Amino acid sequence: MRTLLALALLSLPLGGIAQSTLPLHISAAALTVQQAQGQAVFLGKVKVTRADFTLTANQLTANYGNTGLTTLTAQGNVLLTRTEGPLPETASAAAALFNAQTNTLTLTGQTVKLQRGPTVLVGDKLVYNLNTQQARVTQQGGPVQATFTPQ
Repeated sequence: MRTLLALALLSLPLGGIAQSTLPLHISAAALTVQQAQGQAVFLGKVKVTRADFTLTANQLTANYGNTGLTTLTAQGNVLLTRTEGPLPETASAAAALFNAQTNTLTLTGQTVKLQRGPTVLVGDKLVYNLNTQQARVTQQGGPVQATFTPQ
């Protein structure tokens, strides 16, 4: 029964304004589906893959409704990887929220790090727009750190 619910969840389209037609695949060591709450919790070695990004974490909570997936919340050792574009990108954080309506990822934690090629940005919050590939790094109560390496 859980397998059928998980398959139904994964077959739902990403909902919202910026609805993506890209399939989303999630794998993990364990899955608990709470159908009444519209929620699925993936635990252990979680890997989320879409054509334009890969995200890994210790735990992932997927929230969904009648129109499809609405949000993904990742916690613990979050790592985002993108290989599309002129330079490879990685971002690391303690937690991340993927909003399917806006197609954005918000990464948070004491140290949030974005590396785009040799350039490194560090703060405590990163908002990344997957449509525009634009990133905004902020640091509450302190400066954002940036390292630029000439090529």
